[in-house]
Amino acid sequence: ARSFGTYIDDSYRVARATFNIGVRYDYSQGSFPSFPFLDAQGFPTGEMSPANDDVYHWHTVSPRMGVNYRVTGSGRTLLKAHYGRYYKALEAAEFRPAVPSITPEFSFTPDAAGNPTNVVQVSSNANLRIDPEFKSAVADQYIVQLEHELLAGLGVQVNYVHKRGENYGAWMDIAGEYEHVPYIDSVGADATGQTVMVHRLLSNPASRIFLQTNPDGMYMRYNGMTLMGTKRMANRWQGVISVVLSKSEGRLGSSARFTPVSAQSSQAGSFGRDAAGPNDFVNSDGRLIGDRPVVAKAQVLYQFPWGILGSVNVQHQTGRVYTRAVRVSGLGFPVAPQINMEPNTGDRRVDDVNLVDMRVQKAIRVSGDTMRVEVFMDALNLTNSDQAESVGSSLGTSAAFGVPTRYTVPRRLQFGAKLRW
Repeated sequence: ARSFGTYIDDSYRVARATFNIGVRYDYSQGSFPSFPFLDAQGFPTGEMSPANDDVYHWHTVSPRMGVNYRVTGSGRTLLKAHYGRYYKALEAAEFRPAVPSITPEFSFTPDAAGNPTNVVQVSSNANLRIDPEFKSAVADQYIVQLEHELLAGLGVQVNYVHKRGENYGAWMDIAGEYEHVPYIDSVGADATGQTVMVHRLLSNPASRIFLQTNPDGMYMRYNGMTLMGTKRMANRWQGVISVVLSKSEGRLGSSARFTPVSAQSSQAGSFGRDAAGPNDFVNSDGRLIGDRPVVAKAQVLYQFPWGILGSVNVQHQTGRVYTRAVRVSGLGFPVAPQINMEPNTGDRRVDDVNLVDMRVQKAIRVSGDTMRVEVFMDALNLTNSDQAESVGSSLGTSAAFGVPTRYTVPRRLQFGAKLRW
């Protein structure tokens, strides 16, 4: 992939207001070279894969503007606002699954001499296509922020962020034939008995062709408010306390078949592909994986005598979301697809995270004022919190459904030293 970007911005003042206005232009182009094809034993066949110097390309123009306004002449109260348009960077990993040089995967059984027998092709990307008109995802972001100095060295800040994202990528089956059929959610834990409309594949699964494109229904919305108080260093101590209240929702490539420890991604991934086809769109909108409605942090640093520094960090985060799903058979797929039986409402979550960390540090002079050694001790997870970060399975039919797993690392002490000069 190749990218080129340039921008122009300027600032000017009008009375108590300072305006910042700019625009950014980016050109991005995806490409891949030719590579040798390999056979089932991993040896070159003598044939080369085709190269593509222009998988797709983007011309994007991103306007951005902001204003800082001194509400009072003293400058103790500031009102800030910002609008910006942001385009997703072109990532080669997004179109890489369809690159023709990727060798098909084979299964085999080795004989007594170690030679492969019963070689069977188990995967291929021959049915993957990339839309040459594939668009860059775009997000419009709005921020309003109020800052106020209560006392010398003590300030508060409130800000609100709204973000709207569109045009996220996914895969669409452009050759398969499907029909809508009702499925009664009647098996497994927490079965609701409700009817869920799913997609049944009518055509031969081997005839499916998947196109990476920008289908309707792929989007992101974020609304968040931050409350923050800051005490600057004075009288031997400083501190910051903040609370973020937010809601992150939409449908992205990472919104199907995820677990609480999955990474949120704006790439197409495997959304809409072989595993479930259009069933990935069923009940996959709602809260995103990274949604954490409440995040609170407090940090305090204190200067003790004899060059000793002590700091404490306390944090709370709402647990990550997961959604109940089942594997629905009889839909014409080679393997029963995993389908969400409920929207990603955020009602199912793992434990909230509550952590307390502490550091004690001492500086020791080694050579005049130019060199010193800093020794420190970190006490991590001081309260020995044991929250679960994931679940054994999100399948309602699994005995591990909702069972807590992957616990927070227990209390531990770390010692270290740094040499500064």
